[in-house]
Amino acid sequence: MDIYSSSIFKSLQREYKRDFGIDIASFMKPKSVVVDFKSFENKFLNKKQRKVLRDIEKNNQNKVILSGGIASGKTFLACYLFLKTLLKNRHRYSHDTNNFILGNSQKALEINVTGQFKKLANMLKIPFVPKYSNTSYFEINSLRVNLYGGDKIRDFERFRGSNSAVIYVNEATTLHKETLKEALKRLRIKPEFIVFDTNP
Repeated sequence: MDIYSSSIFKSLQREYKRDFGIDIASFMKPKSVVVDFKSFENKFLNKKQRKVLRDIEKNNQNKVILSGGIASGKTFLACYLFLKTLLKNRHRYSHDTNNFILGNSQKALEINVTGQFKKLANMLKIPFVPKYSNTSYFEINSLRVNLYGGDKIRDFERFRGSNSAVIYVNEATTLHKETLKEALKRLRIKPEFIVFDTNP
């Protein structure tokens, strides 16, 4: 059981935040969990998703575009690719590495993408802690992932100057071109992996 998802933890978290202005989750540093990706892929990915994943890994692709219709599984696969790359390379990140997810708006990401990551975390049995404040982000297996909206030309200023290793761009066709260009410039830390998902 993930203690951070339990109702008692969330209740105490709200109480401490209200009374003392402290988020108790920020003091919890869960021990990283070793994940068996191969068995997860065989059990939970469909045949087409496994083929796409094998092609990406075989050709050592670090810039990936997933395109497909509604409910085709591209968002789930994009989230999985992001998460797998993030966890496998965690030893390369410093405390200021800005791994992030870019979408039409923070709210849209909180509704559409965060749920996929929570689902993946439950399936992989790793801790997932969403945090919503002025800046939305979540921690997955104690790694911070920021959420940014990008539909306006000036949205890229929120992540300008940061260094990133892993980026996920959700619904890329809805984002402003300058924001997409700036996101690509942020990839400065190995493995320099970015995944886009889009409708055809």
